This record gives sequence, structure tokens and C-alpha cells, in this order.
Amino acid sequence: MTVVAAAKELEWSTPRIWRYETGQVPVHPNDAAAMCRVYGATPETPETTETMRALARETKAHGWWHSYGEAVEDWFKLYVGLEAAATKIRKYEADLIPLLQTVEYMTEVIATDHPQLSEAEQQARVDVRLRRQRLLARAVPRAPYYDVILSETVLRRPLRDRSAMVRQLDALAVASPQHHITIRVLALDAGLFRWAGTGTFTVLDFDAAD
Repeated sequence: MTVVAAAKELEWSTPRIWRYETGQVPVHPNDAAAMCRVYGATPETPETTETMRALARETKAHGWWHSYGEAVEDWFKLYVGLEAAATKIRKYEADLIPLLQTVEYMTEVIATDHPQLSEAEQQARVDVRLRRQRLLARAVPRAPYYDVILSETVLRRPLRDRSAMVRQLDALAVASPQHHITIRVLALDAGLFRWAGTGTFTVLDFDAAD
């Protein structure tokens, strides 16, 4: 659908849609719902509309990730916004500790993944991960339920500093008893499983009442 056709269907001006689609202004939740209807979200998939409404509210209220510039890559900004709006985060991780990384762990991961970045640029990415972690400790809105399954290889893959890896494992042990955090380990001797070929993935749930 073209911008002109969408504007006609929504009875909006074309500049208004252009500003929304290029991220020049935040989208109002009601406008997000209207756009979902026009762009083909069906009554049979209401979760799509609810997800976009939740993201619109989160972006309008906070949008903290935009202040970190290139430390949050464009393709990842949508996910960070959805993550912040989710009421439940379910994840299978095949390679690395996910959102519960210690500073030492995330620092080594980022330095390994992005050796071309300056120390300041690497630190900015560490700061982003720390900021993302805050959602697990927030009171308002209530922290999402975090349910993660780790491949045993994640726990066996050491850092260069072995003592730092021990501290990372200790951090997982401290986090796990919290009522809204569940950490499970898929043992290597469990053999093949249904989604073994999928790799790491995340499922985000949203409150339909939002």
C-alpha cells in the first residue's frame, strides 16, 4: 500500500503518515491500532495490534534507547522497545548468557564481537545492556516474567578470566529464586529436541488489556 492510499483510507495527511513511518514523531497508540487495521492486521490476529499499541505507549513514554545513538543499532531498536513493553519474556539461548549478564561478562562479549570499536564505544554498548536489565527490577510497570532455557554449553563456555565466569554463574544463582525469574538448563545428554535446529530465539508476550 502506498502512503497516498494509506492516507486516504485513514483520512490523514500524507505528511502525517510519512512522519510516523520515518520515525520523526512517536505514534499514538490509537493511531497504531488504526494503521494495523489499514495495513492488514486481521481480527484473527489481535496480538499484532496489541503489540503495536504497547510499543507505541512505551516509545511515547520512554524511548530511552534512542539516546544511545549507534550503540543501539537501527535493526535492534524495535526489539528493545518490544522487550520493554512485554509482560513476559521467554527465551531459549544456545550460545551466551542472555539478559542476566554481569558487567564482566558483557564487557568481554562486546569486546570479542566488536574489536573494531573504541573503548568508549564498547562501554556505550555495555551501558545499553545494563539499561535493558533494569526492566527485570522495575516496580512500575511491573517487571516482566522472565523465563529462560539455557543450553548447557552456555554455562560451560568460559571467559578468558575464569574467575569472572564463576561470578557470572553466581549471579545466575542469585537471580533464579526471584518470583518472576525462571532459569532452566537443557543438558547436553538430553539429545536432540524439537527446535534444536532453530537456534536462539525469544518469545515476547503482551497484556491484551493494554
